[in-house]
Amino acid sequence: MSHKLNKINEYKAEMMQQISHELSSPLSAVLGAHFLLTSKRAGPLNEEQVRMLEIIRESVDRLTNFSRQFLDVAKAEAKMMQYNFERSDIIALVEKVVKESEISAARKNIKIDFHADPSPEVMIDNEKMTMVMNNLMSNAIKYTDAHGRIRVEAGPSDTGVRIAVSDTGMGISAEDIPHIFTKFYKARNASKSGSHGTGVGLALVKAFSEGHDAKISVTSTIGVGSTFTIEVPVAPENGQPTSSGYNEGTE
Repeated sequence: MSHKLNKINEYKAEMMQQISHELSSPLSAVLGAHFLLTSKRAGPLNEEQVRMLEIIRESVDRLTNFSRQFLDVAKAEAKMMQYNFERSDIIALVEKVVKESEISAARKNIKIDFHADPSPEVMIDNEKMTMVMNNLMSNAIKYTDAHGRIRVEAGPSDTGVRIAVSDTGMGISAEDIPHIFTKFYKARNASKSGSHGTGVGLALVKAFSEGHDAKISVTSTIGVGSTFTIEVPVAPENGQPTSSGYNEGTE
């Protein structure tokens, strides 16, 4: 049964890779046309045309992001994802993501507080851990009302480094919390934010966290906010990951 499930997951990952590849060509063509129009090579544009082109670009970016993230989740579930681990200062990585997130937060007048304590090095795939933090920050901004606050804390834990992203958003109900990391699952009150999510962001966070042998958890209160916490194990002395679930190599 285990062998059959693995083969099914492999088939799903391969199918998603093919779908992603088939989507890339028309999306590239749309972006090419978008560039020609916005650069006014085909003639001047009025305000309404500029606005419509912005909507087209946002839609293409959203579809591209969904395709990429869904493919990554499928690969992780099929244990086909490859990780490039290196001994890293995760605090510096988190601080960089926080700084970059301030631009999006400023559009909603959301204040981001960041506090970090000196922490041990960890073995991580920097690109994938950056995606984890980007998704957590994006979610916090998305579900926090204007003039709200987000606090990011990072520091040593009993097993490595603990990172917590807290917001003053709408919160998640106790009934939704057990399912929040499931593909395509959306909390009952998610639509109230007015934002459109892909439904795979938190699934990707969970998949990549597990690939790092890290623990991801969430606590939340409706109307108060949520805290997503990830605990990344300290880098082993021999410089090699300890989990049998790790794959090393180049994608």
